[in-house]
Amino acid sequence: MKRRRVGRREHADPFMEELNPGDASEPEGRGTGGAVTDYDGDGMLDLILSHGESMAQPLSVFKGKQGLKNHWLRVIPRTKYGAFARGAKVVLYTKKSGAHLRIIDGGSGYLCEMEPVAHFGLDTDECIQFPFVCPREKPICINTYGGYKCRPNRRCNRGFEPNEDGTACVAVAQDST
Repeated sequence: MKRRRVGRREHADPFMEELNPGDASEPEGRGTGGAVTDYDGDGMLDLILSHGESMAQPLSVFKGKQGLKNHWLRVIPRTKYGAFARGAKVVLYTKKSGAHLRIIDGGSGYLCEMEPVAHFGLDTDECIQFPFVCPREKPICINTYGGYKCRPNRRCNRGFEPNEDGTACVAVAQDST
């Protein structure tokens, strides 16, 4: 059974990709719902599928296997009364890749309920771990989400800095505080 996923690349039109769910394919599931949570507390997100709209069926748990060496951060926002802060916006800022946004919600509806946690995967900082990863013609290493890229060492006049790909100089934003 194939599934489709719609994705989006930076500065490009959306694309549709055929996926093979592999072990998660459950054609006999009746009224399937799903949730993503850290089921066993190892920092990796796991997939839990529930069944049983028209008859009793067991839960299925699929453990994540990729990213075992990565680091993870879980944030559990609460209201001032201690309840889970559903609807909260959680933003994590990192030096390497900027802002990462999560919205705490209750899931998508019938048979689905999500853990009210903002879960952030923090991958490897290749530019620090492998400082000589870039070639001489593009010696500046910039971390990106899930990897890195190299750019030329462009020099700019005072008040300007290289753009993201190092092809031009752009004005430095002035701090208004």
